[in-house]
Amino acid sequence: MIEFRKNNESLGYLNLAHADYLESRHWPRHLAILSDNAKELTGWELNLSPEKNSLKWEKVDRMRHWRSDYKDIGWDRCIFNLDERSVLSFSRLVFGAVDGDPTVYLNGVVVQEGHPLSDLSLAWRTPFTVEIKDRLKVGENQLLIKLDKKAHGRRGVNRSVYLD
Repeated sequence: MIEFRKNNESLGYLNLAHADYLESRHWPRHLAILSDNAKELTGWELNLSPEKNSLKWEKVDRMRHWRSDYKDIGWDRCIFNLDERSVLSFSRLVFGAVDGDPTVYLNGVVVQEGHPLSDLSLAWRTPFTVEIKDRLKVGENQLLIKLDKKAHGRRGVNRSVYLD
């Protein structure tokens, strides 16, 4: 089999099992469901405190899992501004992946409670959307994600989030 692959790779043959593994593990699948006018949300902050109103917000330069030694409720937050045209053009949030079972708040209102997957072992790599029609406002908006990390394993918003 290895000999066949070496002799035929130049013709376009490849190890499909390995390609499937790489695609499901590393390729950002949520990009396939975004429209052309999608806007990535940036400027995320993390609060590893049970209280969302704690003053312990720290800026994070990229979406990632939380510290592995932390075992409590944590919060990811993004504050962004929109003009009137943007408010009318966006109707959903697209999450690249959230490792855990999130409660998603937009401007203080719960817009998603729990992960849409029943098997959370796949949540860390599975994109999902949340409908937010009529929840955005002109000016400052706040997206807040609560995750409980009492279970073993990692937690956090670990891939990009988009307005779409």
